[in-house]
Amino acid sequence: EEGPAFGAALIAGVGVGVYSSFAEAVNRIIKVKKTIVPRIQNTEQYNNYYQLYKKLYYSLKENFKELYVYMGSQSQNTRNEM
Repeated sequence: EEGPAFGAALIAGVGVGVYSSFAEAVNRIIKVKKTIVPRIQNTEQYNNYYQLYKKLYYSLKENFKELYVYMGSQSQNTRNEM
């Protein structure tokens, strides 16, 4: 659930010698619960969704950068008010 923190913990485990390698850390800690296999008959539909995703991503990319800057300034303002 906490991907970045979990990844950092695995890296630390390798760094201090708990695990001899990243491969060992991953193999010992991460367990596959379920494998999802795409349905070949849905390939065209998947491709259509992917093409739409790419268009949306590129058309909104600058908006999300602007939102990130705005949210950062709001966060800074909140900290200054404390």
